[in-house]
Amino acid sequence: MLGGDFVNCQSYKCTLHPQKIAKEIGNIKAKYGVYSVLGNHDYWLDANAIRQFLSQYNVTVLINQNSCINISNNRKLCISGFDCFSPSEDDINEILKPNHLPTILLSHSPDVFPEVPDFVDLTLAGHTHGSQINIPFYGPIFVPSDYGTKYAAGLIKEKNKKMIVSKGIGTSSIHIRFNCLPEIVVIDFVNK
Repeated sequence: MLGGDFVNCQSYKCTLHPQKIAKEIGNIKAKYGVYSVLGNHDYWLDANAIRQFLSQYNVTVLINQNSCINISNNRKLCISGFDCFSPSEDDINEILKPNHLPTILLSHSPDVFPEVPDFVDLTLAGHTHGSQINIPFYGPIFVPSDYGTKYAAGLIKEKNKKMIVSKGIGTSSIHIRFNCLPEIVVIDFVNK
């Protein structure tokens, strides 16, 4: 599952072409498919083109949509994807209907987390890049979130809900990481 921001600027002159990026992502082998949402940088450049390129290479882009997949012996899992930032309350209620199936929510921004219903088993987000620059004994100097450092990175548990915010592999605005290693999160799900 991919959290968006496949490009890093608002011009084709300063980013690798999205079709080349999509082609490389298309090499990912995943038993149940590759799912994605788009990020703010994707929208700033050309969301429609990026979505088409990803789809061309068998990446399912979820924009305020659900995709339920059969994982074994008619056991299903739902993956829901939210649009770039904060969907409206109507979108949340329409997309995330209780269905008694394990549900993973994929959202570019972690700021949706307070609105996520309790029946969602796991929310996956990015956008913050772990703040990119973390000063020892001080912490992050800037986190692009309405909640400050609360949802900057890692596993977050609130009430009965869980969210993992990935630091991702890229940068935003300033192309520097300090005390904030890039990461690809691998999650092993255990059948109970």
